[in-house]
Amino acid sequence: MLKTAPERPPTERMPGAFARLMRPAAQAAAAVTPRRRPSSAMTLFLALVLLPVLLASAWVFFFMSDQYESEFRYMVRRATPPAAAMPGVASMASGSAPQMAILADSEMLVQYTRSRAAVLDVSRSVDLEAIYSRSGADWWSRMTPGLPVEDRARHWRRFVNVSLDLNSSVVTVSVRAFTAAEAQAVATALLAASERLVNDVSRRAQEDALALANREVTAARTALEETRSALADFRNRHELLTPQLQAQIQSGVLARMREALAEARANLAAQLDGGLLPNAPQARLLRNRVTAIERELEAERAQIGTIGGESGSRRTLASVLASYGELEGNERVALANYERALGAQGRARIEAMAQAVYLNTFIRPAEAERSTFPRRWWLVLQITMIGLSAWAIMALTWRTIRDQYH
Repeated sequence: MLKTAPERPPTERMPGAFARLMRPAAQAAAAVTPRRRPSSAMTLFLALVLLPVLLASAWVFFFMSDQYESEFRYMVRRATPPAAAMPGVASMASGSAPQMAILADSEMLVQYTRSRAAVLDVSRSVDLEAIYSRSGADWWSRMTPGLPVEDRARHWRRFVNVSLDLNSSVVTVSVRAFTAAEAQAVATALLAASERLVNDVSRRAQEDALALANREVTAARTALEETRSALADFRNRHELLTPQLQAQIQSGVLARMREALAEARANLAAQLDGGLLPNAPQARLLRNRVTAIERELEAERAQIGTIGGESGSRRTLASVLASYGELEGNERVALANYERALGAQGRARIEAMAQAVYLNTFIRPAEAERSTFPRRWWLVLQITMIGLSAWAIMALTWRTIRDQYH
């Protein structure tokens, strides 16, 4: 089968000289022939810039609901203990450590404001679902009723903005709603919830700081009461106030009895020397008195150094004095421990004062006089810039690809 050669251009089918003569004219005619340009760039511009801007403008200016803003600002502060009470703690309260603690407390409040806990706490004061799901609001901004708390928290973060200035520790919170009164009500409820949180944190910190000191004071007081109770039982059991006093009493009794015995003997001797007969009734009476005093003295001497108990048993004064001294020493130790615990409790109370945290709100929520959101021209400008950027990228990409294949 015969193969046919491919067809050549007219200029190549002509004779050699004539072809060389006509080739520049053919090339010039091809250059001036109008070519049909694609409309890809214009199509991209319409799809990525013009149409989105028109749709966004219509939505923003004719359908998006007005939003009102209520703002409040506060600073977290810590109580400063009196310098006269604890100079060390007062000097620490003005250092850098409390400033870092204040920043940490401020960051805690920032995180709380964005959390679901804030949504639940504020919902106890105002009906957030009724405020943000009202029928007059646009569907993009309106919250769907009956959402779980996680979805409500995400919607909450769209309408609540909080920021912390690290230099001044000022926390700024802005709350938006569809009416000025509702925005103020939500902001007031959020401020109250933040104050309750700070008060709870401060109370727990003070309780933790005082818990150990209070337990030590309670234990020391219990030990002191037990020691004093044991000492009182010992005194009641041995029917004495102190062994030392009992020894003094016994010594005094013996001394008085010796004096009485000496006086009775001297009286008897004087009567006998004066001519009184030994068998006379008065002489017998004096002798009987002397004998009675001597018996009492002997009995008292037998009991010296001993103390009777409630059961009739007797113990030596030395053993009682030793037991009493031990109890008395325990009482002194318990009293010293109790006094030290009271001092530690006082210092812990002053240190707890330094951990007291409170909010210093210097700008409170107010009712807005006009709507500040949405910023319609700014939204349209953002959409326009995004569309132009996308169009430029897509146009350049399309031109690059076309040039590669053509």
